[in-house]
Amino acid sequence: MPPDTSLAVAISKIESLSEDMGDIKSSMRELAQAVSRLAVVEERQSSINESIGRLFKTIESFDNRLKSLEQLQPIQQQTNGWIQSGVQYIIAAVLGAILAGVIRTPPTLPSVQPPAIVSK
Repeated sequence: MPPDTSLAVAISKIESLSEDMGDIKSSMRELAQAVSRLAVVEERQSSINESIGRLFKTIESFDNRLKSLEQLQPIQQQTNGWIQSGVQYIIAAVLGAILAGVIRTPPTLPSVQPPAIVSK
């Protein structure tokens, strides 16, 4: 091979390598952008996971409160029954006393005239 041909081949290969390096640099920039976007997405997911954790804790506390209320419900129903019975007995006693005449409206007093002043 004459020296001019080998030099031309070497120059051609160097130009090809230069183009390849440009492509590699371009690909590296794209890769860096993709990694940056991935980091942002990962941060968002982390934030969402923390929020979900807080929501589950809140739901669990509501569940515990609901269970305690469900356990107290029979006692509350029994107490409500007692109160309703007591109110019914009081109403019946007052009505019975009114009908029996024990409770009466106060009598109206006749109006009293002040004594007249007699002067001498």
